[in-house]
Amino acid sequence: MIQYSDLGGNKTLSEIVIAGSHDAAITRGGGNVQTQHVDIFVQAYCGVRFFDLRIAAATVPGGPGEPKKAELKAFHADGVFQKKEQKMRWLDGVGNVSLQRTKLRAGAFGFGLEKILEDAKEFVTGAGQREFLLLKFDKSTNWRLIAQTCVFTLGDVIYRGAGNLNTTRISQLAGKVIVLFPMSGLNEVRDTFSAHDGILGWKNLCNREGAAYQKTFDGLQYFGKGGTSPFKPFDKISQNVSGQRKILERAEVFPPEVIRMMYWTTTGLMESIKKRNQKMWTPPNVERMRTLWRSGLRQYTEYTSPLYGTLPPESAAIGATIKRAMPNIIMIDFADTDKCQTIYDLNFATAENLAMAAQAN
Repeated sequence: MIQYSDLGGNKTLSEIVIAGSHDAAITRGGGNVQTQHVDIFVQAYCGVRFFDLRIAAATVPGGPGEPKKAELKAFHADGVFQKKEQKMRWLDGVGNVSLQRTKLRAGAFGFGLEKILEDAKEFVTGAGQREFLLLKFDKSTNWRLIAQTCVFTLGDVIYRGAGNLNTTRISQLAGKVIVLFPMSGLNEVRDTFSAHDGILGWKNLCNREGAAYQKTFDGLQYFGKGGTSPFKPFDKISQNVSGQRKILERAEVFPPEVIRMMYWTTTGLMESIKKRNQKMWTPPNVERMRTLWRSGLRQYTEYTSPLYGTLPPESAAIGATIKRAMPNIIMIDFADTDKCQTIYDLNFATAENLAMAAQAN
């Protein structure tokens, strides 16, 4: 099993490279919907440490004479294919409650939120006792119910440390599940839940014009964005490489503590995600991924170092400085051990290789 703790407990999240699971809980649906094939526990065991989750309340069958029921579940569907209505529904563990029920005209629901959280808890209390998991919730509804479920289900393993996660040592996160809400979600629950309860925030500085990195922010701040044009079905990998390189270039104005997120995924309307993904992980395209990752080094070096172009390859100090601004989270579909190992191995790029790559790109 991949152990990020082996990199050294004094490392911060902004100094390591981890695998992220895109639409982490969607293991069913059509070819253009399904993004993963194993549950959260297995993904974590394979090496995923960052999970992208979208949660909505779905109607589920009830027994004869029982009230109408709903369950908080992961989903994958474009907004135009969703129908949302305020309903009274029975939610196990909560009771009869008013919630926003979602129906999907296309797309699919995935694992239930309780299953996701139980998988995460099982991992960090068992095989991953020295590890951490980051659960990033986005594009969800019923934020208060999500927060309540996370706090109750995770119990003592939920991370309750307020402060800036970007500069937090991974030893401080060991054995914990970190729950991250967007600002919209935090605003809905802040009268009841805070970082000290285990509900932290996330900000994507890529989506905010004039956004600034905040050293005192309670949560995670990153820069990155995925997606390729759904109207251009050909040469998806080149589209992704071009788009991601431009995003990494835009990140150059931010300090190295900002997490860089890189997507090794593609999107489309009708094509099979699995087939595209298999192509992305052939040996030549894995090398394209590594090259794309290294491209993030050049921008930071150009921005911060007047020595660019004359960097001595043997300089460990320069290599270490460059490495702090590398892409930190690589988002993938159909996570497995081989993909996660490829990403984990990027942590062992030597100072010499980093400096040489910065000059070459």
